Amino acid sequence: MSKYRVLVDGLTYPLDPRILRRLAAGEQIPLSQRRMCEPHKVGDLVEDVPRMCIAGLLKARWIEEVNCG
Repeated sequence: MSKYRVLVDGLTYPLDPRILRRLAAGEQIPLSQRRMCEPHKVGDLVEDVPRMCIAGLLKARWIEEVNCG
């Protein structure tokens, strides 16, 4: 599993696979119903970023991949 370093304060993302599928299908779901992770701080290392979110977060420069080798 890849690790990522958080580059922005307060980063959150949904963790529930059912919610992720609904979002991927284009459904609008209020934030209060998304079961988000706890907010991360700059420099935190995370491994639980949903696969469908990684490309967008990397492109926005909100996370960066950490080379664990």
